Formats: sequence, structure tokens, C-alpha cells
Amino acid sequence: MTIPLLQELQRREVLRTAGIYAGAAWLLTQIVLAVIDRSPLPETTRALVGCVAVSVFILGFPVAVVLAWFFDLTRSGVTRDRPTARGHMMKAAASLLLVVVATGAILWRVSPCTFGAVTGIAVLPCSYYGPPASESQAAGLAREVNYRLSHLPDLRVPAWTSTLAASKQSVDPAKLASTLGTERLVECSVRRVGERLTVTAQLYAPVDDRNLWGTEIEGQSADELLLVADLFRGLVGEKALRVGSYYRERIERADRPPTPSFEAWSAYQEACNDEDAGRYGDALESFRRAVLLDSQFARARAGAARMHWQLARAPGVATAARGAALNAAMLHVQLALRSEPELAEALALRRVLRAEGAKEPPIVGDPAKAEPARDDAALHAQVIALRPSYADEYYWWSDWLSGQGKKSEAAEALAQARTLDPLGTLERRYLGTR
Repeated sequence: MTIPLLQELQRREVLRTAGIYAGAAWLLTQIVLAVIDRSPLPETTRALVGCVAVSVFILGFPVAVVLAWFFDLTRSGVTRDRPTARGHMMKAAASLLLVVVATGAILWRVSPCTFGAVTGIAVLPCSYYGPPASESQAAGLAREVNYRLSHLPDLRVPAWTSTLAASKQSVDPAKLASTLGTERLVECSVRRVGERLTVTAQLYAPVDDRNLWGTEIEGQSADELLLVADLFRGLVGEKALRVGSYYRERIERADRPPTPSFEAWSAYQEACNDEDAGRYGDALESFRRAVLLDSQFARARAGAARMHWQLARAPGVATAARGAALNAAMLHVQLALRSEPELAEALALRRVLRAEGAKEPPIVGDPAKAEPARDDAALHAQVIALRPSYADEYYWWSDWLSGQGKKSEAAEALAQARTLDPLGTLERRYLGTR
């Protein structure tokens, strides 16, 4: 009577070894990741160490199973188990091969190495149901989620203007993903009844035609930023994009409320809508209104600086008016950096304005905290480190490199910008008037 394979696995204690190893490896993995996550190491180093640790534990599983098959732990030490009967050798080999293949599948599915694995994701404009006067709130919500995701490493987030333009051309998810060069889409809807908002969102994989994650949240209209925070946190959770706790500090920084004033936030969103439509004068007034409502609103300051700069570049502007606009833009940049020293938009504009001859007043406050890099290349690297999917900065950097005669580097930066701005909406805005 032949011995069934299951009995042979039990006799050799392969199943027992596999269970003990899986439990111990899981526990050790959680301990290692918790220690790494709270260490003072740079976030990229933490990501790499965590990736290696998890990969080692997973790859060690088939090794432990194979060793358990061939060896036995006794009081006399490690001994070779008795040979397998020739008739069972093929079954044993097939079983061990299955374990190895299953381990490879688990490693591929778990994907512990999010470090360096870029995923393209686009946040589509939210469908809106409610009074027409509040329709812009839905666009602002999607724009803000897109903005926060653009700060995270290992994600490629198309510029909002490109996503907006693509969504107007087609509603087919697969075509949208292809146009924008992304593997994931965030689809959402906003329903407003009185002052009550209901937001529904899902993370969708067009290639597989699968919904990977979904949520429905409710709140008051004035709680829009809290709803945005819930959506953002859900998206970067383990069950969705798996950006993971490696980037805890980056996630917390991106998720920080830009202003405590809902009125200032509403004015800011109105300004962004005007800017997207090319109404720079109107956008400047709305950004100014947001700053008046909250003088510490750094992103509104950066927006006002950007509009001053755009108006200074308009054809036919007198030299004196251009100089005044550039200086006003630099003042807004400096005030933005005083409130938020690591605001990527303000740092990028600082370099752009300095290159165009704007006067640079000193930053009032702690110089060690507020003073950004002085070297242009270092400042560009600082901006991209803070906000990797910042198409605007790549365009500005390409323009600067071109002016310095560095054609190959300018072309490389331009190619990166076009990857993040596949429909060329920002290219026409920034480089069309050169």
C-alpha cells in the first residue's frame, strides 16, 4: 500500500514547519516594519530596508519547506531523513515545485517593494448632483485629491489640466487611462442636498476592469477639506495603492489642511478655476481675497505669485509694469515660504522669478528653517523631491536649461514634463509665449 503524499508531508513535518515559519515570519515582519517606520532614517532608506526585509522573509519560505523535506531536527541534531521511495519522488518534486511557484506568486501579489515601482494614477473630475451654483465644489474636491497625490513618491500623477481636458474628450475609462498614461483611475461623484455632501469614490483598474477600492463619506459642505482628507487617506491605504507607511511623513505633510478658513478655501478654489480657464486677472483677485481671509494661506500666496508672473509675461506689457509684477510675485513667494518653508510651488517660483530679475527681499523669521537652496539645480532637486509629479516645474526647468544652452538636459526635462502633461495643456500655458 502506497503512502499518500499528505501523510508523507506530515511524517516529515513539512506542514508543521511551514506553519511555524509563516507565523514567525509574519510576526517578525510586523516588528521590523514598525521599527523601521519609526526610525530617523530617510524615507527612501526606510522603504528600501522594508522591501528587503519582507522579500527575505517571503523567499525564505520555500527554503524552509525544502529543508524540512530532506532533513529532520532530532535530539542528536540535524539528520538526513530517510530517502523517499522511488515511486513517490515525482510527487515530492511536484509538491516542492508547487510551493516554490506559489511563493513566487505571493511575492508578486504582495509587492513589498513599492519603493521605485511607479504607478500612474489620475483623479477624474467628480460627477455632480445638486444645485448648479455649487458645482465648482466637486471640481475642487477632485483637484485637491490630485494635488495631494502628486506629492507622493512612486506615483505618476498627470497634471490636473490634462486630466480635465481628457475627461472632456472621452468618458471611456480605458481610453482615458491610455491617453493619460496611467494604470489607475479615481472616479468620484458628489451629491449635495442643502449643506450636506455625499462623496462616493472608487479606485478603478481599466486594464483588468476591476474596482480595487471604494468608499462613501458624508459631511457638511464646510467640511470639504475633511472629506478630501478621508479620500486621500483611503487611497494611499494598504488596500488601494499600497503607498504604505514607509512614506508616513510624506503622507502626513501632503494631508495637512492648507487653511482653517472655509471662506479662504472657497476663494482659492474659485481662483484655481479661473486659472485653469486662462482668466489670470480674475484668478489673481480671488487668490488675493483668499490671502485677505487667511494671511497664512501659503498656497494662495503662491497662486497670487504665479498670476503676477503670468501677467508680467503677457505680450505688450511695459518694462516698468513687468518689473513691478515680478517684484510683487517675489514678495508673495517669500511670504508663502515664511508660512510654509517646504511648499514646492513657492520654491519653484522663487527660482523662476530670480532668473527673471525679480528683487528678492529677505525672509523674515528663522533663516535656518526658511531659507531654501540657493543653487538653481539644488533648488530644482528640492522641488521635485517635495512634489515628484509637478509638471509645471519640469516645464520651467526645461525653459531655464534651454536658456543656459543645455539642450540635452532641457530636452530630458521637457520629456518628463510631457509625461506628466500628456495633452500639453501646461506646455501651451508656459512655453507658448516664448
